[in-house]
Amino acid sequence: MYKYIISVLLLVASACSCNSTKPDSQTNEEFLCGGYGKETPLESEDSAVWNAAIASRPDLKDCKPLVVSRQVVAGMNYDFTCNDKNGKKITVKVFAPLPGEGSPEVTYPRKP
Repeated sequence: MYKYIISVLLLVASACSCNSTKPDSQTNEEFLCGGYGKETPLESEDSAVWNAAIASRPDLKDCKPLVVSRQVVAGMNYDFTCNDKNGKKITVKVFAPLPGEGSPEVTYPRKP
């Protein structure tokens, strides 16, 4: 019985471990559990999140997002790499909560 319990605990611990990388079956790339994914071009869903988040941020209306990376949380974190109105690259962080729990909002940079 003791060996069975230890075996089950080891199996659960290895399945839940987020300190290692695992291959992504769709892209054959590795990812870190809990980390941000690779930067990718914006998809239509990303653009919709961006537009909803900056609706209340007139200071960011001239920023043009170039690429995005995503992190799954209780919702989704987005890191948008953008060119500001002066052509300088900046990072705009957006949190999009789970459906029905609010609207996407810019978390960085803070409102001026």
